[in-house]
Amino acid sequence: MDQDVLQMLADKTAWESTEVEEVKEEDGAEVSVQAPGGAGDDSGLADKKRDIVRRAENTARKNKTQEGRTVMEELLKEWQELPALDEETDRELLGKLEKAQKDYNERQAQRDAGAAAKQELVEKAKELSGSEEFKQTAQELKALMDSWKMAGSAGTDRDEILWQQFNDARQVFYDRRKAYFEEMDAKRASSRTQKGEIIQEASAILENPGNWKQAGERMNALFDRWKAAGSAGRDFDEELWQQYTKIRNEFKTRRQAFFNEMDAKRQETMKIKTRLIEEAGAIAGSGDTSAAAAQQMKELDAQWKQAGSAGKEHDEELWQQYRAATDSFWNARRAVSEQRHSEWQAKQDDWKQRMNTALSRKQKQISDLQDQIHKLKERTGGSFDIEKIERYTGYINEKEEAIRGLKRDIQDIRTKLEAADAKNKED
Repeated sequence: MDQDVLQMLADKTAWESTEVEEVKEEDGAEVSVQAPGGAGDDSGLADKKRDIVRRAENTARKNKTQEGRTVMEELLKEWQELPALDEETDRELLGKLEKAQKDYNERQAQRDAGAAAKQELVEKAKELSGSEEFKQTAQELKALMDSWKMAGSAGTDRDEILWQQFNDARQVFYDRRKAYFEEMDAKRASSRTQKGEIIQEASAILENPGNWKQAGERMNALFDRWKAAGSAGRDFDEELWQQYTKIRNEFKTRRQAFFNEMDAKRQETMKIKTRLIEEAGAIAGSGDTSAAAAQQMKELDAQWKQAGSAGKEHDEELWQQYRAATDSFWNARRAVSEQRHSEWQAKQDDWKQRMNTALSRKQKQISDLQDQIHKLKERTGGSFDIEKIERYTGYINEKEEAIRGLKRDIQDIRTKLEAADAKNKED
């Protein structure tokens, strides 16, 4: 209820509470007229209005926003529908009703302010729920919780909803933080296990390197795994790193000694590879793409692989020269092979076309023979001429035998076509 409505009720009460109105008879004499609601009704009416006031006061004290608003509106409507009492009683009860409304409005204003403050806290909590700054965000959420406690009530109905939203947003963050740290603990434990295994593998390579180049690649792969393993935790990282570094340094020392010995061989390797490039170029330039020439190229490839390294500063250039010569040969051989295959395919396609034509022709012959047999059978139907029946039966038998022969031919053609298709797929 707003103040305009309450003033309207006060004016209505003052008018209806006039005990006697002065009116004139037709002859001018004054008479007294009793106001609506005689004395016998005042007690019950007063009780009803006092009950309205009591319920309004109870509602004002309650902490439910939507329910209180509805109840107050219903009480106002109920009050409006009742007639007035005497002016003093109505004024007293209306004053109490106004005070209840005022109390309700003041409390409602406080609840609205609390709701607005809590809604703002909810939005802030939602914004923070996705944060990755776990330490700082936890402090900020704690501050928001302190602010929540100071925000005041928004009414029990809204408080429950807002609290659920606020707490859900907080819980999303705390669940994420818990999952993050659990994941970090699991990753550290996994990292300790992985780094321990890497140290064991590196130690085994150091003791038995075999091919030093491959051993170096394996050690590099182990180092990549070490970096990918992540932190094992402050209590373990330094000790594990010292163990691993000691092995790597010893490996590098031994490998360097090996490559120093290899330097002397690199010059010889360069001579070998230069010769292989010249030989490959000669084979490619000869135009010979026979199987024997291909075997020679394969042997050159094997020699190239066995020759080893001529040094990083030469290997790529030598390889490009050798690759150019071998590519030239294999491209030419491939072109010859493709040409031969193309010619063979053309012959194969022609043969298939002839086979399919023969197949169609024989199928047509079978159809024609079947039509002839049908007509012969129609001619003998109902005939009692034994000679005619025997003659026609002989014709029919001859044609059926011809059909069986044609079917055998068709099956033979199909078998050959299927065999050719299967061979093409294998090739």
